[in-house]
Amino acid sequence: MRGTLGIEDRRIRYFQSLRKKRHRDLYEGDLKVSATELAEALEMAAALLAETEKWLKATHPDLFKM
Repeated sequence: MRGTLGIEDRRIRYFQSLRKKRHRDLYEGDLKVSATELAEALEMAAALLAETEKWLKATHPDLFKM
């Protein structure tokens, strides 16, 4: 696990693979993503967002005061 949030290496590699695909598409075009891949990416991103929000609320609660 690396970094502040303690995200597992496999998850970091997963997001890196998505970033690389997007980068290739920007320069080469023709990216094809299945509905299954898209659903998985959205699910993984939502989980990461929830974990990040939980960490922020625990470590920096002042950011959420209104």
